[in-house]
Amino acid sequence: FIHGTVCDDSFNSHAANLSCQYLGFDYAARWGSKPDNSKYIPEELLEKYDVPIVVGWVYCDNTSSHITECEASIMESHECSRSNNLWLQCQDFKEWAPINAGLFTVDNKTGELEASNEGLLLVTVAYTDGYDNMISLNGTVCDDSFNDHAANLACQYLGYKYADEWGSGSKYVPDSYLEQHGIPIVIDDLYCDEWKTSIMECEANVMEKHDCMKDESLWLKCSHGEEKDPVWDLASAALLTYDPESDGMKIGREGLLGVTFEDRNQQEEPLHGTVCGTSFNYHTADLACQYLGYDYAQEWGTDPQNSKYIPTHFLEKHGVQIVVSDVQCDKSNYNITECGANVMGRHNCSRSENLWLKCAERGNDWKPIAASLLSFDEKTGNVIPGSEGLLFINAEYGGSEGLL
Repeated sequence: FIHGTVCDDSFNSHAANLSCQYLGFDYAARWGSKPDNSKYIPEELLEKYDVPIVVGWVYCDNTSSHITECEASIMESHECSRSNNLWLQCQDFKEWAPINAGLFTVDNKTGELEASNEGLLLVTVAYTDGYDNMISLNGTVCDDSFNDHAANLACQYLGYKYADEWGSGSKYVPDSYLEQHGIPIVIDDLYCDEWKTSIMECEANVMEKHDCMKDESLWLKCSHGEEKDPVWDLASAALLTYDPESDGMKIGREGLLGVTFEDRNQQEEPLHGTVCGTSFNYHTADLACQYLGYDYAQEWGTDPQNSKYIPTHFLEKHGVQIVVSDVQCDKSNYNITECGANVMGRHNCSRSENLWLKCAERGNDWKPIAASLLSFDEKTGNVIPGSEGLLFINAEYGGSEGLL
């Protein structure tokens, strides 16, 4: 016999659940390959002991009820590298959790549900009772809090690349069908922020009270088609200065503006770089500082101060590019993410036009120094502290203390 790893080619969430069930768990909370696989076992350790990839690909369709029923390439030639090694995070049900999903339409001839790449999103949720019995239920997802990123993650969970469209209502399955077959809404307030890389990481209310109607049930149209053009969203930013002692960069309230953008379609790697100062104005500078947690921009500019924060040779050495130019904010914009900008487009900026900011907070010398939860004791007539009550803050201003 031989020991080895599994390549992530053709793997999907159903295969992940079946794998975890084969290992004695209830479902897969998360799964993936690079970069997290090297956190579990470093590639150099696998190379040292010559651990091979023994399963080139695994595919489980929705009819498979056991991992051994799935198709797989075992000890055959493949194009996988160690970065494709599969990892799983398996869990047991302690409360309701989704374990499977699919997109369905109603066949007009038979009146039965048919699986498709577009349709009403039906989810199977389950939990294990005190007697180790698995209880499961099929239902729909309410569109409350749903967004484009959640739609893409949901389609990727189903084995597709991205969501072409999404919405709610009876476009694919009539409300009468849901009523007739007693199909409830089982998930509400499914919210995925831009940092989430799997639908299973997103926040959701599963089998809890909600105020959704059946016409708010979610549908998706997923695609395997050609890759979409990247849609760049601002993920983070910081003001950076060069630290000669560490030969790295420090974050502060002033410095060169460094930004990170992520592709909403998750097809491109994140972009890290600087911002060109052309078209910048005081309103834009204030919005940039407010995005960073400050109140306003005390100063801003480009050459020659920018090279004092980070020398040009350091940027050239590490290949740091200008990734944003032509930032345009008018008075109607209240957040820097609302402004127009040229992200990863052609520009005529040079490194001498890299933007720097000096951000500041408005004068406010109040500082919280203590807090407590207080409630009124009717027996003694006193206000007493405890583990619950009205939140009181003690704050200090210019050396004098007061109760807020």
